[in-house]
Amino acid sequence: MKIVVLLFLISLIVFGCTDNPSAKIENCADSYWARDNHFYKEHPNKVKDWRKKEMWNNSFKKKRDKVKFKTYEDQYRATYALEQDFLKKKLSEKLLINDYEIWYFKECEKEREQTPITFDEKYKSFVIEMSDY
Repeated sequence: MKIVVLLFLISLIVFGCTDNPSAKIENCADSYWARDNHFYKEHPNKVKDWRKKEMWNNSFKKKRDKVKFKTYEDQYRATYALEQDFLKKKLSEKLLINDYEIWYFKECEKEREQTPITFDEKYKSFVIEMSDY
C-alpha cells in the first residue's frame, strides 16, 4: 500500500507539474506591450548618458501631463516606475485594460494555438525582444 502511495506521489510530482499556459501568454503579452510602449529597459541608476533623445509613451501621457518634469532624467524615472508597476500587476488587473486584453493577450493566445511548442519554449519567462528597440 505504501509503495502505491509513493508511486502515486512520484508520478504526481513528475507528470503533474505542468506549465501554466496563462503565465506564458501573459509573458508574451507583457513582452509585446513593453516593445510597443517603448519600455524603458535600463534601470534609471544605470543610465550613463541622460542627454538621450526623449521617448514619449502615449500609455502614460495623461499621468505625465499632470506633472512637469525639469529634466529628461526625471521623466525617465517616472516612466520607468509606472511601467514597472504595470508589469507587477496581477493578470486579472491587466486584463481590465481593453488595449492590453485585445491587442496583446488575445493575440498571444492566437499565437500559442498556432505553434504551441515554439510559443511555450519562447515565453517560459518574461522576454523583452531587444532587437525591436
